[in-house]
Amino acid sequence: FFTGVVIFIESNLSVLTAGILSRDLFDKFKMSRARLAFMIDTTSAPICILILLNGWGAYVLGLLNNYELGQSTVSILWGTIPLNFYAIIALLLVAYTIITDKVHGPMKESEMKLQQESSADQPINNTLVKEQLVPATKARFMVVPLLSMVVAMFFFMFWTGNGDITQGSGGKSVLYATCFAVAVAYFLLLFSKRFTHQELVDVGFKGLSELLPLVTIVLFSLTLGASLKELGTGIFIAGLVGDYLPVVMIVPMLFLAGAAMSFSTGTSWGTFAILIPIGVPLIQTLGLPPSLVIAAILGGGVFGDHCSPISDTTCVSAIASGCDLLEHVKTQLPYALFGGGLTLIAYFVASVVML
Repeated sequence: FFTGVVIFIESNLSVLTAGILSRDLFDKFKMSRARLAFMIDTTSAPICILILLNGWGAYVLGLLNNYELGQSTVSILWGTIPLNFYAIIALLLVAYTIITDKVHGPMKESEMKLQQESSADQPINNTLVKEQLVPATKARFMVVPLLSMVVAMFFFMFWTGNGDITQGSGGKSVLYATCFAVAVAYFLLLFSKRFTHQELVDVGFKGLSELLPLVTIVLFSLTLGASLKELGTGIFIAGLVGDYLPVVMIVPMLFLAGAAMSFSTGTSWGTFAILIPIGVPLIQTLGLPPSLVIAAILGGGVFGDHCSPISDTTCVSAIASGCDLLEHVKTQLPYALFGGGLTLIAYFVASVVML
């Protein structure tokens, strides 16, 4: 849990690090890999969407900056943190599991099955994880650049905001902080004499190539959002909603819509790109609280992504923990649905109070 919270820069990096670090410990104490997969999966995306000093925050800011909302988009985004009920409830469910050492539903069956087996050792099915992802160098080569990026994010938010961190440019700050962290990692590895300059350049470009599909998705998502804005899709839907749906039901319905989209597509980012251009006109037309609406969209995207068997985070969590994918989905689903149900009620109550 602590590892998942600390590595909030990227969700897949979080699950890979926490999973590989913890597998042997879970085997030693005879806890199922399904429990490990649930814990690392549930402390990845929810943490990333709550601690917004990362690519998630920059991406959402990029979507919001296309609209005039009457206040700073950064302040709106910060305001979503206490209102992102699903992410908070999901983390509380993991904390409950840790503190009480209790599991329920299909996960309890996995634990009982493990206890009945003669050997507690679980084979690692994915040799790629075993050979390529186990760290073979000093921890400082990962920790120092990550800490440098976090500290630099605060500095550049302060700098680009001319002394006001809430007015800073999230996109520029992420870019500058990432470049700074890459430079720190380069010089650490170069001065350690483990790598030559040419080897570090090769490693850097290989890393860039692995992120190219993600960058492509982001590019298409921004394009889709801009297209929906030009077509007036959000304004059209806002008119329909205003005529036929009670105002207090709009935010819960946005949460459910985000959940359905992200579950069926396996991507929370794509869901944000579709729903934010629809949700913002609702804010402008009906006078809804901006942070509450955006929080519901973000929470719905994370909720559906958690439940989806085709989500990249779900698949990576299963691989990193050495758990079967379908077993991970089956054991995590009751927890996610319980958290989603509580979140739906919370958004209804919040709508009654705030509208």
